[in-house]
Amino acid sequence: MLHLRTPLRSLLFCTLFLLPSLGSFASHIVGADLTYSWVSGTTYKISMSFYADCGPASAGAFASLPTALPVVCIYNGSTYVSTLTLAIEAPSSGTEVTPPLCPGDSSQCAVITSPIPGITLFRYSATYTLPTTSTSWRFVFNGTYGSSSAGRASAITNIVGAGSTMMQMDATLNNSTGHNTNPVLNVIPLPYYAINLPQTYNPVAIDAEGDSLVYTLVPAIHSTSNCSSFGSSVSYTGTAWGSTPIAATTPFQVAAGSFSFNAFTGNLSFTPNYTQRSVAVYEIKEYRAGVLIGSLQREITILVNSTSNNLPRGRYTAPLGCTLLDSVNLVVCDTAGSFSVQIPATDADATDTLYVTPSSLPAGATFTTAGNGTPTPVSTLSWVGSAATHGLHTFYVTYVDNACPMNGAQSIAYTINIIDCLPVSIATSSTSSIRVFPNPSNGHFRIDASAPLQDAVVTIADVLGRVVVQQTAPYNATSIPFDLSNYAAGTYTIKVVTKDKTFFEKILISK
Repeated sequence: MLHLRTPLRSLLFCTLFLLPSLGSFASHIVGADLTYSWVSGTTYKISMSFYADCGPASAGAFASLPTALPVVCIYNGSTYVSTLTLAIEAPSSGTEVTPPLCPGDSSQCAVITSPIPGITLFRYSATYTLPTTSTSWRFVFNGTYGSSSAGRASAITNIVGAGSTMMQMDATLNNSTGHNTNPVLNVIPLPYYAINLPQTYNPVAIDAEGDSLVYTLVPAIHSTSNCSSFGSSVSYTGTAWGSTPIAATTPFQVAAGSFSFNAFTGNLSFTPNYTQRSVAVYEIKEYRAGVLIGSLQREITILVNSTSNNLPRGRYTAPLGCTLLDSVNLVVCDTAGSFSVQIPATDADATDTLYVTPSSLPAGATFTTAGNGTPTPVSTLSWVGSAATHGLHTFYVTYVDNACPMNGAQSIAYTINIIDCLPVSIATSSTSSIRVFPNPSNGHFRIDASAPLQDAVVTIADVLGRVVVQQTAPYNATSIPFDLSNYAAGTYTIKVVTKDKTFFEKILISK
């Protein structure tokens, strides 16, 4: 049975209709992407995506998007090379990407008087042939698109003077050793979140080239709106910052200890306990054979207000033949045979019907769901460790409930790390080389390998997934020392990306 939740309908109406219309960009854009894809030789397709709400408050500004001409500045390092003007892709009226609605309901994209908000995607692109190869190509959207500019809404709560700032977005490319295409972001930047309920957002980035992805939350940039100079970071309110865009302020914006961001999967989790309109910027870096070969950015707006709908979710349980690191990460040796793990879907609204859909499953893995379309579906993932390739394998599960008028939905990233249980070990500065997780008392340790690390990239993140160290190992090094003595005691995750393998370990620093 469908559940009509009046508070949700009221929330969605108020969120979009009561926010002021401020500028050509301010009241209608809820997210944007800057990406590129390889065409041939040194020719690339540069693309911008704008996610716009369809509400009547932004009708005038919304109408400018079909004729918008986003401007991208092209640099080699810090040296300006050229300006590229993007054009709208068909259909010029955009494509509605509103999350699923209940039968009989329509969003404002279809019926402007509807109380249900809707989102329309506008895509723009142009091709450009780079004059040479370089390790440091940079594509920068400078905040202008024809006669209009990408100003942010003054209603944004985590940026000082947000209404006077202009968006800048960056993408980078290293084509010195080959071409690259950015990963595809498969989940739209849905802006609507419920107060006092746990939330998770993940863009579901899938890279067809199999590159290793590292996620970071970075500061939003105020553009200079020209190609002669780069913009600078906006000023944040309270204790908010690029890496913690919805951090605690006065009054608190998130429940204590609820905010976390995973650098390896892109999961952004938080429990908002204050109404807000906060900007967050994803930067996704791509590594190939331990070398940074590109990056992209997505800017999203998080709108929080009152609603009664809890979002469905799931966590790893019942591991067989593998080891759980936490609710979404597991590790298994490459010598293991068959292993499996269960993922029960849950929803605090116990009578909701839940639907589970996996994506980007590792080759050879199976994912089955018993009771899909019931309040208690249980999924089982099975694989064979000895048949899998080494490294971190990320897949995604999308959970959708049947709340009305708009179904509650979220996508969560899960990882399976297939590790070689022999060649890489973690050692403290005072003990011999060991594989077990050590407990160094002074924060000094090293990573040892039985073979040269071949310019491996080492990323160390804290318990919240925030990167504290990222460095490239010296060529042919077999041992890399680290010093975390200036960091707080706790559990740190270490990811080593080599030419053909990925290693994933945890270390506990005690003081």
